Amino acid sequence: MPNVLRPDPDQLLKSVETAAQRARRGQLKIFFGSSAGVGKTYAMLQAAQAHRREDLDVAVGLVETHNRPETKKLLHGLEVLPRRTMEHKGVQLEEFDLDAALARKPALLIVDELAHNNAPGMRHPKRWQDVEELLDAGIDVYTTLNVQHLESLNDVVASITGITVQETVPDNLFDEATDVQLVDLPPEELLERLAQGKLYLAEGAAARAAQNFFNKTNLMSLRELALRRTAEHVDADTDQERIQAGLFTPNNVGDRVLVCIGPDTLAPKVVRTGRRMAASLKAPWYVLAVETSKMDKTGRGYQLRQRALRIAEQNGAQVITLQSERPGDAILEFARNKGITKLIIGRSIRPIWVDYLRGFLVEHIIRHSGEIDIYIITGKNEARRKPLSWNWGKPSHYVWAFFLLSLCTSAGLLIRNLLQPVDILMLYLIGAVIAAARLGRLPSLLFTFLSVIAFNFFFVEPIYSLEVYNSAYWPTFAVMLATSLVISTQAGRLRQQTLHAQRRERETQTLYALTRELAAARNRDTIIAAAIKHISETMGGNIAIWLRQKDGLSVNGVSVGDPVKEEIVAQWSYDHRQPAGLGTNTLPSAQNYYYPLQNEEKIFGVLAIAPPDDTEILPNDKSTIEAFAHLITTALERVFAAREAEQTRLQVESEKLRNTFLSSMSHDLRTPLATIKGAADTLRQSGESLTHTARGSLFDAIHQEASRLSRVMNNVLDLTRLERGKLALNEQPYFIQELIGATVSQMRAKLSKHQVIIEIPEYFPLVKVDGLLIEQVMQNLLENAVNFSDEGCPIRITAARNLDGLQISVIDDGVGLPRGQEKQIFDKFFTMGQKDKPKGTGLGLAICQAIIHAHGGHIWAEDNIGGGAALHFTLPASRIMKDPDA
Repeated sequence: MPNVLRPDPDQLLKSVETAAQRARRGQLKIFFGSSAGVGKTYAMLQAAQAHRREDLDVAVGLVETHNRPETKKLLHGLEVLPRRTMEHKGVQLEEFDLDAALARKPALLIVDELAHNNAPGMRHPKRWQDVEELLDAGIDVYTTLNVQHLESLNDVVASITGITVQETVPDNLFDEATDVQLVDLPPEELLERLAQGKLYLAEGAAARAAQNFFNKTNLMSLRELALRRTAEHVDADTDQERIQAGLFTPNNVGDRVLVCIGPDTLAPKVVRTGRRMAASLKAPWYVLAVETSKMDKTGRGYQLRQRALRIAEQNGAQVITLQSERPGDAILEFARNKGITKLIIGRSIRPIWVDYLRGFLVEHIIRHSGEIDIYIITGKNEARRKPLSWNWGKPSHYVWAFFLLSLCTSAGLLIRNLLQPVDILMLYLIGAVIAAARLGRLPSLLFTFLSVIAFNFFFVEPIYSLEVYNSAYWPTFAVMLATSLVISTQAGRLRQQTLHAQRRERETQTLYALTRELAAARNRDTIIAAAIKHISETMGGNIAIWLRQKDGLSVNGVSVGDPVKEEIVAQWSYDHRQPAGLGTNTLPSAQNYYYPLQNEEKIFGVLAIAPPDDTEILPNDKSTIEAFAHLITTALERVFAAREAEQTRLQVESEKLRNTFLSSMSHDLRTPLATIKGAADTLRQSGESLTHTARGSLFDAIHQEASRLSRVMNNVLDLTRLERGKLALNEQPYFIQELIGATVSQMRAKLSKHQVIIEIPEYFPLVKVDGLLIEQVMQNLLENAVNFSDEGCPIRITAARNLDGLQISVIDDGVGLPRGQEKQIFDKFFTMGQKDKPKGTGLGLAICQAIIHAHGGHIWAEDNIGGGAALHFTLPASRIMKDPDA
């Protein structure tokens, strides 16, 4: 097959991922028109009725009929969801009820007027954001849109009609629509409808509309824009289908578009121009804003720049904010690092002297751009900062400026007779550097002017006069003034750069310190404490982390605002894995900014940040928050992974114990049951012919094996109750001699082939214990000694008192303990059977350990010095009774 027809594997993979993503997401169809009145809503409802007749689940979320009879008629038979009533400034407003639509979840939902602004208090400020949430929930949506509401065409439409549209929709949503249907009407018919009153306009506005917006020239231009935009959407869909079929490979020539904006009214226009260029080139695009120390962050220009950055984010741009005192160099360095091929920048029309005062930024970029294509967007700027905006500084700085001037003058007077006046001038230059570095710009400028006067007065003939006899000093004064100004300006700029560098260094150190603490954290609480500490130091304000729990999200740290509302915002951010709250498009009235703590597979919680003094969350801050969130997510992921690994290990151990238990129990139950069954069958078949002695032996065997079964089951039940803490101790005073004697007496048959030696002091105190359980411990220890000792080997039982309490030991001369398994023998189901002796269940020593622990004591095993094994257990001193009669 020719290479040109072979599909690109990367493109195929991308197509499959896109198709899978679209399968999870609802489909959007936009009925697109050049202006109001072309019949978009009518065409949308006709399509909805057609789907209803095909038995598709269709519901109407919101449709504006404007009391048109033909439009209202198309609503018949369609389910209309109730609207939500909102009160704003004493006026009742009816809005689309997003929650009701999500709860109803029809297959197809009709939502009119995509560009509509929602009333304050709604979850999203824009209706198109409601539609995006519906699509994320898997609901198909039909909606309407006019061409003048597209964000990238906002400036173009304003230049055509003279009207700036405030309600806009990001082009990304339009481009991602599954289908765009153009609803077209010639301008003549539209004007005729306007004359007949069929267009919804405010009372008395029809005549003004015909003269202003709805004139033939405007309508023709808007119609052309709508046709072009629809054609672009069709072309993009066609290219995508050809790529999926492997018949087309996109011509990726590596174009990258960079849009540079400043704090002025041109910023939104420049961003929209960049969006249109990037779309036409099918290229990635960036929006860059450079902040300087002199930037006024309270003016309208800065607000417009922030609005432009939000527009860029909504339209798919990568937004970057840099700190630099040399914007031109910062822009060019960023462009070269990113491989930018086309750079778009705005240039305001302003007097030439302003350029000389502030610098020729555009000219500097053009001169040093190299092979980067530069596009300049011009326009009138109405939001520039004032030509002179000074930070007057602290009054104490001016006092220090006078003190520094006095110090330099005094030093000059002391050496006036030793040096030339020009040499003394250096003292004032040193003072100018100190003033600029320490006192700020205006105090340093004041020092500069006063130093010229002081130098003239004290060191230039005639002394103590401002007159100058020698005209050669005038250039000296000018050079001194210019040099001092340059030094103060550069020192001030260096000071600001130092402050920015220190801020960056603090952020870097904070990230490093947080990384180090999170790496050492072993539990969730430590992670939360470290994160809140370091983020609050960097960002300021209150910090909270909402984490996933079984019953929902729970907050850790300090959260501000209405707790109920803030919990709703946190839950929305968690459910949709998107930022929400302050500075976002979702519930922007919240007092916290919420960022999800997530990786590609899981979400662990939400990070909430309340900026100090209700300040705005800037794009630069969002980047820092994203870095913090990534570190926290990585740490939580590690902790959760460790927890899951531990749970998996416990499950494996539990399964292993279960299998061991079944294997052990099957052996210990099968053997006595076989004996009982065999003896019972013999008695049933030949009982009358057997001698009395034979029948007695069979009955004894049945009794012994039944007792053995009973002991096994009692051991299992006792161990279960002990481990669950449900076995209550019946504590009574006992003599240890009595308990040991009773145990030996009960096991007389088993101990008959061994010599039992009991070593207990004559005067031994009473102990308060559960006698039956201690006897069971002694029985298990003695049975263990019998099983692992040859016949005739002695078994010693000793008891002694020490500082910790009482110690009882059972010592044998048998085979001893396997090396390294002194602790393992107390595990459940651990056995060490011998060739000629059956294995036990492995529960005896485990039961002993549980009983002794329940009494507050300790049990252990060790090799006997002379061979064999020694098993010891202690009873705490608190169980020793002072008086035998107590």
